[in-house]
Amino acid sequence: CICNVTFPRRCGSYPEMAKWLEHALTLCAPVQPSVQIVGGEPTLYPKDLAALFDVIDANTVRRPVLGTNGYGLDDVLVDRLNRSSLEHVNISRHHYNDVGNRRIMNGGVTSKWLADSLPKLKASVRVQCNLLAGEIDTYGEIMQFIAYAYHRLGVRIVAFAQLTPLPRGSFYDQSVIDYCSARLVDL
Repeated sequence: CICNVTFPRRCGSYPEMAKWLEHALTLCAPVQPSVQIVGGEPTLYPKDLAALFDVIDANTVRRPVLGTNGYGLDDVLVDRLNRSSLEHVNISRHHYNDVGNRRIMNGGVTSKWLADSLPKLKASVRVQCNLLAGEIDTYGEIMQFIAYAYHRLGVRIVAFAQLTPLPRGSFYDQSVIDYCSARLVDL
């Protein structure tokens, strides 16, 4: 979900990924690994996501994290996640305004959906926002986003990320390089 790349990606089935994860956790068991499940959007496939958490819960994993935009956090998935060892949910949200967030993310869930879903989670919730020129790019905009997260979503942990300049001619798709270059915020 972070960027398009010019090399082909190998996508496997969730049962294949669950087997791979189990193998990786077995190999890494001596160091008690941490696992982050990110996407695309992992909540689009709730049964498959549950299978990954079955593997995580059957192993010794330090601080399991789920990265999501919140799309699939319905009552059934929230119940399954609450029965898992999930410690932390990182919500990607890049504007306090639903219209702005949909524009930036090419879709996304409404604030109402998040406000209804997030309090049901037992795991700690953090909202993460990318600083983008023309969007969230000033002290005032940052404070408005914090107020939105606190008052509208009930989230007390907010993280802001600065875009990283990407090198031209690298394995990133040129459109991603151009997007990031045009939206850098100088802190």
